[in-house]
Amino acid sequence: MTMRRANEAQKIEAMKVEMFNREQSLERLVRKFELTGYLSDSERELATEHTKWINSHKDVIRNFYRPAMVIAE
Repeated sequence: MTMRRANEAQKIEAMKVEMFNREQSLERLVRKFELTGYLSDSERELATEHTKWINSHKDVIRNFYRPAMVIAE
């Protein structure tokens, strides 16, 4: 039995799911900071990593769907 490699659309879909999960986690951290005014060092590090990942991958997702947006206009 051979394993099929994921095509580009499947990779982008998995990336969108990861983006959603990281955004939700980041929102929870921000809400906690707003309520308590404090984040531990590990929580700050986690928030920083989420922000870096989101910023580095949002253009990849947007550029994948750009041709469809042009056709829709």
